[in-house]
Amino acid sequence: MPDSGARENTVLPKVVRIKDAARAVLNRLDSGDTLSSVLPQAKAVVDDYGSRIHSFWLEFEIHGLDAVPLAEMPPTDRDRKTGAYLVAKLHSASDPTDVTVDSVIQQWNGGEESIPDRKKVITSSISQIERYLESWEQAEEESAQLSHVGRAHANRHLQLIVLNDERARILNSVRAYLYDYIAKIEKWALAECENQALLGPDYRIVVDSLEALQSGVGQELVGALEILRNPNPALWSATALVCRNVVLILGDAVWKVPGDTYESQLAAKPLVVKGEKEVNRLLAFIDYHHRVSDDAAKPELEEMHELAITIYERGCKGKKSKVSRYAEAQGLVVDTFRLVSGLQQLTGLEPVTHIS
Repeated sequence: MPDSGARENTVLPKVVRIKDAARAVLNRLDSGDTLSSVLPQAKAVVDDYGSRIHSFWLEFEIHGLDAVPLAEMPPTDRDRKTGAYLVAKLHSASDPTDVTVDSVIQQWNGGEESIPDRKKVITSSISQIERYLESWEQAEEESAQLSHVGRAHANRHLQLIVLNDERARILNSVRAYLYDYIAKIEKWALAECENQALLGPDYRIVVDSLEALQSGVGQELVGALEILRNPNPALWSATALVCRNVVLILGDAVWKVPGDTYESQLAAKPLVVKGEKEVNRLLAFIDYHHRVSDDAAKPELEEMHELAITIYERGCKGKKSKVSRYAEAQGLVVDTFRLVSGLQQLTGLEPVTHIS
């Protein structure tokens, strides 16, 4: 597999910044730093990444659900509400006032086992929850001693145990959710760095062009890049099939001229363009633009014509036999991006519906 780190000079600085910042947050979580101290740094990563929902979520976690300084933000903002719902889900807790010594004894005697009914939401900020737990560590022994004084003290002690167990569980849940989400951002940034190093920072334009045609292959082509990151050579043939499909679906999307055949100058022969001849439809599309374009564009269109044929033939090889060399699979994906990018620049990928 290629070393992507050696080529980060071709990657947009923002992506590298997000990758490094996400890793720094994960390292702090791994080292056991207090969650409240990590949250502002994590929020900066999320803001750079661009998720408004998770930015609001972290704002709530930092300040508390009832104390977020967002008076200028309309409460009906959908992302803000979703961020609040996420806090409510992570901060849900059972109501400790429902727990008494008698209720616990009754449950034990009856052999009952039930999942706690967590309908209460602890609205405190993460830093407040951490302080509460720290105070409880200091006060727990005294509370335990008072529990022997009478049933009321015993009930209160039991309720404090339940409350602080719930607080500890919330801290663990938020830490786990944050770790998973920042790890997801890091994974995205690593993949984006590799993709941009391989294809250039504008490769997303190619994907967007394919999606604009409602062809369905834009994300499939991105998926081919993901397959290339798999160390199993048996999967690399799938990239060849994806690239072949791009040629076929693209041809079907951009050539809408009625008729069964097209007289191609570049191929120097008639091309059958009806039925399952999608590759010929793409070649006809390129040939038509070669006819009507100025002389400056003709050499590039001729190159696109040959490239389309090459990608299709190499893609068919992946259908019939396995592509075992990484460089071969990678080169095919790069060429496919180059084909779509070149045609986007030369033709705009506007479908041809009639010819004069």
